[in-house]
Amino acid sequence: MNIEANNNTYIILGITGVGKSNLARVLSENDTIEIGKSLSSCTTKPNYYICNYENFNYVILDTPGFNDTSGTQKDSQNYEYIREVLTDNNHKIKGILILFNFQENKFLPYHEKTLKKIIGLMPIPNFWSYVTIVFTHYYSDGFEKIEELKEEKINIINLP
Repeated sequence: MNIEANNNTYIILGITGVGKSNLARVLSENDTIEIGKSLSSCTTKPNYYICNYENFNYVILDTPGFNDTSGTQKDSQNYEYIREVLTDNNHKIKGILILFNFQENKFLPYHEKTLKKIIGLMPIPNFWSYVTIVFTHYYSDGFEKIEELKEEKINIINLP
């Protein structure tokens, strides 16, 4: 796919239901992006949204989730979609947003498997220099313990 702003592509990755499409909707200011309201997968293929912020053109790439609710065959297809996007020379990946649900207090085996698979898909040198970890589903009335909470979450994503 040839996209005008392809030199500034930001890809959103994560497990199904973590809020990838919702983040794409916010970043692109596109209220037509469908977001899931149930446990079923909403995004079935990569979706591209051309965006502009203060004369800076960029593309948000919303991807289908890992651990898809439709089963392992769909999950394999989703990995293939993402691999195709990442190996397409028309896209210059400038950033990778990996989303995690803040409400999950443990780093589960499927999180580690997903991260390792993401790393394996990326033909990008210095992979971690492109990554921003985003925690979703955080609800609070105050921010008095935010530093403590951030430290706790940072510790669960450190892979060997």
